Amino acid sequence: MPFIWLWIETINGLIVAILFGKKISAATDNILSQYAIDADITYRRLNESDINPLSLMLLSQTDDYLKYFHPHGFDTDTLFRLLGNSSYLMMGAFHKEQIVGYHFMRFFANGKCFRGNIVAPDYQGRHIGSTMIKQMTEIGLSAGFRVFATVSKHNLSSLASSKRFSEIRILEELPNDDILIEHIKTIS
Repeated sequence: MPFIWLWIETINGLIVAILFGKKISAATDNILSQYAIDADITYRRLNESDINPLSLMLLSQTDDYLKYFHPHGFDTDTLFRLLGNSSYLMMGAFHKEQIVGYHFMRFFANGKCFRGNIVAPDYQGRHIGSTMIKQMTEIGLSAGFRVFATVSKHNLSSLASSKRFSEIRILEELPNDDILIEHIKTIS
């Protein structure tokens, strides 16, 4: 990443921490404490000890599986840098102690945030992805942000998950068959 973007990312992180840090933290703690799919799946913020297993999980996926998920680098250096930046909120879904899902939010000083998530293939079909999207929507809206995502028109499961627990609005068609959506509110 060119130096100027690293600098901008760092400044944005400082501004987000000052203006919104307490709201984001309180919303995250409140929302994540309310969720469990079953006794086997838990959700929490990621910490430094999760970075190596997260990197391994992401890097072990096939290129085809990652076709629609490439928000940032998956190497440990990049993941540690993002974990240390207040504009990123990194969370995981865990089966016992194994990370089986990753969801993150990137907050901007202008009151907007973007969300992204991925579930390990062996754990698909258990509504983990839908639950992560609902969590991120609730966190963002509770902290006073507008919540956005880009989704491929060809990634039907991601579109379905986006609509499962959230009212969305399609804002724009983007290059490469992506669409920009805004999560308006969560639904039960």
